[in-house]
Amino acid sequence: MITLVNKPHVSSDDPFDKPPCRGCSSYLVEPYIKCAECGPSPFLLCLQCFTRGYEYKKHQSDHKYEIMVKRAVCI
Repeated sequence: MITLVNKPHVSSDDPFDKPPCRGCSSYLVEPYIKCAECGPSPFLLCLQCFTRGYEYKKHQSDHKYEIMVKRAVCI
């Protein structure tokens, strides 16, 4: 199941404001993936690790997930 999540607009686009990808430790940029089944701390993956089917401990590649994107703001 795929869920698209629009995050509230945040004034900073600084990638250092987000935790790194759990697969490769790169800084996350939108869109990125959040596992909907792992927790309580968020299990976040960059698109590259997600498409490679990254698995770690209890996280499995067949888990439900959310696509994290920033909501567009029209002026």
